Amino acid sequence: MKKILILILILAIGLFGAVGVVSADETESGTDGVMRIHFIECGQADACLIELPDGKNMLIDAGDRGDSCAKVDEYLTATIEGERLDYVIMTHADSDHIGGITTVLSGHEIGRVYRPSQICGYSGYTDPAIAEMGKTGRPYNPSAAKSDQKKSTETYKKALEYCYTNAEEVYITDPSNPEINHIESSVTVDGETFGYTFDFYSPMGGPYDDANDYSPIMTLTYGGRNIVLSGDAEKANEAEFVSEVREGINPRYDPFRQGFDADILKLGHHGSSTSSSEEYLKIMCRSVEKRCNTYTIVSSNNAGNNYAHPHKETLQRLMDMQFSPTRIERTDLFGDIRFDILPSGGITRYRAHNYASGGNEYADDAPETLTAVLTSGASNTRDPEPIADNGVRPSDNNSSGTSDPKPNPDKPADPKPTEPSDPSDPERGPFDWFLSLPLWAQVLIIAGISLVVITIISVVAGKSRKKKGK
Repeated sequence: MKKILILILILAIGLFGAVGVVSADETESGTDGVMRIHFIECGQADACLIELPDGKNMLIDAGDRGDSCAKVDEYLTATIEGERLDYVIMTHADSDHIGGITTVLSGHEIGRVYRPSQICGYSGYTDPAIAEMGKTGRPYNPSAAKSDQKKSTETYKKALEYCYTNAEEVYITDPSNPEINHIESSVTVDGETFGYTFDFYSPMGGPYDDANDYSPIMTLTYGGRNIVLSGDAEKANEAEFVSEVREGINPRYDPFRQGFDADILKLGHHGSSTSSSEEYLKIMCRSVEKRCNTYTIVSSNNAGNNYAHPHKETLQRLMDMQFSPTRIERTDLFGDIRFDILPSGGITRYRAHNYASGGNEYADDAPETLTAVLTSGASNTRDPEPIADNGVRPSDNNSSGTSDPKPNPDKPADPKPTEPSDPSDPERGPFDWFLSLPLWAQVLIIAGISLVVITIISVVAGKSRKKKGK
């Protein structure tokens, strides 16, 4: 009997290991394999922190000066305090995107910086790009830029000085340069490797009359999900991109010719009518059936702004093109917005808070929330204007929640995002039902199976001995 019990124990341990009872948080790389994308509420400005799944960090823009960059700095301190910023991208030279660079980057080791190709013409300052310091390959000849096409602000000069002094490398954004236009890495989770890529696809021309058009169009892919990011890229920039895709010559743009669909798309220029054109959106969100599931992000001021962002024309365009209003994410209404993406593609969206008005908070799909989301910004020249709800709702079952995306020592951390449960999902493993059971139930099942197996073996062995005896 003792031998049988020992055999049961050995078999149970073997079976227990065979089904792979391993914590979902364990990875070979030391990370949980989740990509976290933070759109930081920083007023009428822009800042996006990306915690890449292999443990690296990327910062795109750093807010404006004053309170704006103070919010970004506070957010980074709470989220990745003291950690290295492996990639920093200054989309373009306007203060509301790079005014906070020197403040926000302070205290962080900086790896690679991507800077705009626009030349800084500040009096008495020689832009290192002219001297071809760092990796250049500029899309235009600096000497071709007229004085009014240069950015001659002290803010731009200080940002460049800081980066060239403190970063390991400074690259000039240039999608035509194969050496720098592509970032690729991977993470291993529970023995399986998942890759991510980050690519620049614009600007391709220049010099431009509008500093906004130096903003790059960028894509990030992970877990089968596509994230589209841009600064304040305007129609000229977008038109160049659209033309490049439609010409069908450059193979780098093949993904956009083969049914590309953005899962998360940051609207250009804070939701301005001069960005996120219909032709651009048709390429980035090619499938009309899938647009209802696309998250569209607007970074704007929560106390009104001088530009009335987002513009009514942009909101109307989204409704006409069958995007869902429940997937419009506005920092002016919801504060900081974070997306967690699992290696398998599961998405969880967190808002810092629900829409609030008159002391009340309203759920995502409440009429009050949808009315607010679909009401344009206001300025001295534009009145707020509500846009009619198109009635489109998401067809997927991505997770969502309302919790402060920043860690808070007074409350537990956000749980790891989980995949929506779907028993019919063909990707569910054969032992998923078993792994979802409590540990004691797993042990009992394995012990029972082991006992049955050993009993059968004993019976067969007994019959064999009897035959030999005869």
